[in-house]
Amino acid sequence: MARRSRRAPLESSFANLIEFAPDATIVVDPSGSIVFVNAQTERVFGRRRDELIGQPVEVLIPERYRAAHTGHRDGYFAEPRIRAMDTGLELLGLRSDGTEFPVEISLAPLETDVGLRTMAAIRDVTDRKRAEEERLQLASERGLRVQAERLVKRLEDIQAVTDAALATLSLDELLQELLERIRTGVQADAAAIMLLTPDGNALTVRAVVGRGASLTAEREIPIGEGPAGRIAATGEAVIIPDVRAEAVVSPFVQEHMRSMMGAPLLVEGRAIGVVEVGTEKLRAFTDEHLEFLRLVGDRAASAIDRAQLLDQVQRYATDLEQRVAERTAELTETNAELEAFAYSVSHDLRAPLRAMHGFAQALLEDHAGEVDETGKEYLGRINSAARRLDELIQDLLVYSRLGTSAVDLVPMDLAPLVDEAMARAGPEFENGEVAVRVEAELPRVIGHRSILVQVVSNLLENGAKFVEEGTRPEIVVRAERTNGRVRLWVEDNGIGIAPEHQERIFRVFERLHTTDAYRGTGIGLALVRKAMARMNGGAGVESEPGSGSRFWIELAAEGPG
Repeated sequence: MARRSRRAPLESSFANLIEFAPDATIVVDPSGSIVFVNAQTERVFGRRRDELIGQPVEVLIPERYRAAHTGHRDGYFAEPRIRAMDTGLELLGLRSDGTEFPVEISLAPLETDVGLRTMAAIRDVTDRKRAEEERLQLASERGLRVQAERLVKRLEDIQAVTDAALATLSLDELLQELLERIRTGVQADAAAIMLLTPDGNALTVRAVVGRGASLTAEREIPIGEGPAGRIAATGEAVIIPDVRAEAVVSPFVQEHMRSMMGAPLLVEGRAIGVVEVGTEKLRAFTDEHLEFLRLVGDRAASAIDRAQLLDQVQRYATDLEQRVAERTAELTETNAELEAFAYSVSHDLRAPLRAMHGFAQALLEDHAGEVDETGKEYLGRINSAARRLDELIQDLLVYSRLGTSAVDLVPMDLAPLVDEAMARAGPEFENGEVAVRVEAELPRVIGHRSILVQVVSNLLENGAKFVEEGTRPEIVVRAERTNGRVRLWVEDNGIGIAPEHQERIFRVFERLHTTDAYRGTGIGLALVRKAMARMNGGAGVESEPGSGSRFWIELAAEGPG
C-alpha cells in the first residue's frame, strides 16, 4: 500500500496557490486539527510544518485564550461564512519561543473532497501596531507640548501678577501694576479694579488701565446691582459675552467694554472688591481665562489688603509721630519746670532749714547757760527735725533726677566702687563700728559710676541701720557672675524682713518702722530700684525675720561669660 502524505487533501493547484501567500495560512478540520500550513506560517510562528500538522489550532494562540477559542471554532463550523480581517479586534498569536504578537485574521469555509474545512489567513501586524503607537505617541507628545507651552505661559502670567503683589508699593502704585499685568495676561483692552467703600455697601473704581485709563472716578455701584455688584455679593466669577445684553450699572463698562469677565477680590472668604477685564469687540472668554482671573484675583486681593493695612499703619504712624512730638514738647516743658522746681527746693527750701539748724545750734552753744533743760531738749528736736528734712529733700532731689538725667553706661571695676560707697556711707564704716567683709575678687560691670556708688552706699547704710540694739552690724559684700550678668550681694545680720513686706520696701515713703526706732527717709531703697532700672539692671531682696537680709543688684557683665 502506498504511504499517505500528512499534507491535507487539498487540490494540488490550490495548495500551490496559497503556499506562497504573503499571509500565514492554515486549514483546520471540524475537530480543530491543523491539516495544512503554508511557508509563511512557519516563518511567522517559528514552527516547522511537520510540528503543526495534526496539532490543535489552539497551539498558535496564548494559553489563556484557548478555552474560549474552542467555543468560537465550533460556532464557526456550525455557521460557516467568510469573515474579513477586523482591525478593531485585539488578537494575539504565540510563537514557538513563547512570545506573543498582535495579529489580524480572516476566515473562509473551504469545501474539500473530504468535507468542510476552515481556512484562516493570519497577518502579523507587529510593525503596523508599533508604527501606530509611535504615531499616537508623537501626536500625544505634540499635544502635551502645546499644552505645556500654554501652561508655562499661564504660569508666567500668574507669576508676573504674583511678583507685583509681593512688591512693596503704595496702594495706588500696586493697583496700576497689578492691572497692567492682568490685562496683559488675558490680552484684554481694558482692566479695572473696584474696591468696597468703607461702609461695605458699594463699589468704587480705584484703578483703570487700557481703554478708559483717564477715568478717575465714577458713581458708586451698590452691592448686588450690575455684574460687578453681583460678583461682590456672591463671590462668584462671571463671563459676560455681550455687555449690551446685560443691565450694566458701571459707566466705565458701558463705555469701554463689549465682552467682559470679572472675579471677586477675596481675603479669607471676604470680598474687598472686584477685578474686571474687557474687550472693545465681542470675544469668547473661556473657562481657562476665568480660572486665570480667579487665581490672580486671589493674589491681588491679598496684596491690596496688605497695602491698605500698610497705608493705614503709615497714617497711624504719622499721626503717632505728631502726637509723640507734641507729647515730647510737653514733657520737655514739664521737665524744665521740674528742674526749676528742684533748683528752688535745693536752694530756697533748704536755706530756711539751714537757718533753723544754725540758730538752734547757736543757742545751744552760745546761750547754754540761759536755756533750761526743757529748752535744750526742744532745740535738739528742732535740730534733728531740720536735719531729717534736709536729708529727705536731698533724697527726693536724687530720686527725681534719676528720671530725667541721661545715663551713660560704661565698663568699670566694682572693687574701688565699693570702697568709695563705704566712704560715702558714713564714718561708722571707717572707724570700725560696722564690720564689712568683701569676698573674693569683684568682676567688672557695665554701669554708671556715680549712680552705682549711690546705690551701693544706700544698701550699706540700710544694712548697718536695721540691726537689733546692742548688735554690731556685720555686712558681707560678694558677687557672682552667670550668663553675662553680675549679681552683687550685700548681706547683713539685721532684723530681717517678712516676705509679705519685701516689695513694699522698694516703694517711695514705704517704711516698716517709725523714725524713732530706725532713722531714714523711706526713699533709699526706692532710689536703688529706680537707679538699677535706669542701668538696665534689677534689684531685690531675700530675707526672713530675725535672719538678716540679703539685698542684691544685677548688672550686665563686661565681656563674655
